[in-house]
Amino acid sequence: MITHQQRIGFYREWSSRAARQALAAVQPQTKERCSHSAGIWARIADALEAGDDPQVARMTRNITFFNIGCLVPSV
Repeated sequence: MITHQQRIGFYREWSSRAARQALAAVQPQTKERCSHSAGIWARIADALEAGDDPQVARMTRNITFFNIGCLVPSV
């Protein structure tokens, strides 16, 4: 079973990965998308920490897993 802290850590890690991609990106559109994703992942983690389950549900409802191994929030 996944713990509450592991769930928070999962979203914090994805936020960190997206932020690193944004910093490393050359194309402006890629920078923007990765920055946006980093912010969304962080907001999901914040909502989890606050115990705001309805907000977490709203923000995670549209997460898509692409076959290339990337989770992309479409919020």
